[in-house]
Amino acid sequence: MEEKSIISLSEQINESGVLVRRNKKREIKRLASYFKRFLTLIIAICLCIALIFAFPYFKGFFSKIKLPSLPNNQSPPTTDTPPLVDSPSTDTNVNTDDKQPIEYEYKINEKTPHEYIATNESGCDFDFSEPYKTTSLDEIYRQFGDEAPIVLVIHSNLRESYSDGVGYNRNSNFYSDEKNVSSVGTVLVDTLNSNGINAIQVSELYASGSIYGSKAEYEKALLDTLKRYPSIRYVFNVSRGININDDFSMNKATLKNGTNNLAQISMTSGTNMKDATENQKNNVLFSFDFAKYANSNISNLIRENKISRFDLSQDFGPTSVNLDIGEYANTFEEAKNSAEAFGTLFSEYLKQG
Repeated sequence: MEEKSIISLSEQINESGVLVRRNKKREIKRLASYFKRFLTLIIAICLCIALIFAFPYFKGFFSKIKLPSLPNNQSPPTTDTPPLVDSPSTDTNVNTDDKQPIEYEYKINEKTPHEYIATNESGCDFDFSEPYKTTSLDEIYRQFGDEAPIVLVIHSNLRESYSDGVGYNRNSNFYSDEKNVSSVGTVLVDTLNSNGINAIQVSELYASGSIYGSKAEYEKALLDTLKRYPSIRYVFNVSRGININDDFSMNKATLKNGTNNLAQISMTSGTNMKDATENQKNNVLFSFDFAKYANSNISNLIRENKISRFDLSQDFGPTSVNLDIGEYANTFEEAKNSAEAFGTLFSEYLKQG
């Protein structure tokens, strides 16, 4: 056979006698493509098997994940700045399942009552050398009639509520439609009326609970009421305080009066920062004088007399003061007991004048 008739392994002659030459590069690429597909299929099968066996682990892992704690420079919602959207819930820290104890993120610590203090945050000086003189009840009733109201109880934010005295969470309600400062104010009004001091209450929600615009609406309601009842001599804006520790816990102080636990009360009087009108001076003198009287009967019931640099809508004629009856850390019952004690003492205070 001649040399030129030799056919290599990569060449074949088909039935028609045509010489067919195989492309080695193309053959290699085709085999490589088959291998990649086969390898991809094997990897996919392995991944599926791995996920099946690992599923219980991942399920347990994600079920244990909890929200991180608040950073040190962030605090949970307060009354002065509500989460502050009105909550549709009507009560605070309600346990819907009586069989399950509530798990709190932050504790409320029982503390001994605060000693009475006086704080002047304004730039004003006051002369306490002359005692405050109360208005004669007989004189008011002779002028305006026996049914004329002498005391007005009002609320700049009537939905402020109280805790259960044990603890709270970041999602706890700081506002309520029922167990709130308005209900505490009602106890005060009822106590005054039962002791012969005619009292009325205005319970309105100003600016839908927002801090913006509420001052104007509050003052309008106050002025309208004073115009309608010129016999009013005392205005109490009843609220409650709040105080949060660095670790987000709260402290709760209570007084024992007979069998009742009482929340302590703070009294705040307003000024115009560096000066005070005659009305504002009168408010300050009354607050300090009554605190002295109240604490002589129930030690440290009034925990603080504060003179604020802000006017607090108090410069309208009658003696006016803001009352913080307890704090959020106190219970609703403790606040009600304090309102009753305050009303009884204030009735006696007026009758002695």
